[in-house]
Amino acid sequence: MKPIDTTPHKAPEDEPFLQRFHRRKVAARRGEPLSDEPPSGELATPAPAAPPGPEPLLTDEDMPPIESLTAESDFSGFLSPGVSEDLRRAALRRLWQVADLDFVDELDIYAGDYTRFEPLGDLVTREMSRRLERAVRREAERLVEGQPTGRSPNEGPSEIAPTDTIAPDEEKGIQQMTQRGEWEEKTDAG
Repeated sequence: MKPIDTTPHKAPEDEPFLQRFHRRKVAARRGEPLSDEPPSGELATPAPAAPPGPEPLLTDEDMPPIESLTAESDFSGFLSPGVSEDLRRAALRRLWQVADLDFVDELDIYAGDYTRFEPLGDLVTREMSRRLERAVRREAERLVEGQPTGRSPNEGPSEIAPTDTIAPDEEKGIQQMTQRGEWEEKTDAG
């Protein structure tokens, strides 16, 4: 590897970036002034343009008539602080009237109608089967205990209607039996 010349000199335009970087780094450590200018005007930053003067404050008199506004009109002037609130609201109301906003994107979360559900058909949900099993279990317990089921012996088998609620005492007993492992033995034996 050839040694890098670190003496301050005018860098040629074709000097590789790393060599120029190293040369400038060494010069900065020595405290030498860095006098490298961009080789041409192409890298020089342009002078900042004079900031434009403040935009004139638009008022109600500067706004076009509401009836002449179309969907292609520029409504931004109506949002100027100098425009009255009534005119601003009228312009925005007009925007909603003339704009083609009836397109509904089906991917929007609010686009679906969640008030109408499709029927489940023959599908039995877990909650439905749980309620049915609970009703069958109650009926079986009543038969074992010899309590009347509410129908006469002459009637044929009827469908047991599931109930929506379970008595708190009964549910507590089932939970305790399940925790002790007694419930599984009863259902297996029965």
